[in-house]
Amino acid sequence: MQRLSAKYISKPLLSCLHKGAGYAHFELDGEYRGTVRVKLNPDGRASLTSGWENVVADKDIKVGDICAFHFKISDGALKLSVYVFHPVRHLVLVR
Repeated sequence: MQRLSAKYISKPLLSCLHKGAGYAHFELDGEYRGTVRVKLNPDGRASLTSGWENVVADKDIKVGDICAFHFKISDGALKLSVYVFHPVRHLVLVR
């Protein structure tokens, strides 16, 4: 499960969640890859639950990676793009 800070949850995103929960279509490189459940928590944060493990596998996300989430509404559907930076994997030792 991945939790997102309340300050980054927009009103358009909230409008796509029925009773505080809904699904986002996950795209990788513009190609549909599945769905991720989005749940709004009582504290205002959103959680990505079922389907998140597919995002982790598709994007090869590891501990220490930095993720940027982009939700958008397209054709009446909520879509999620995840951008991943692997800083540890790109670290170069210079002597």
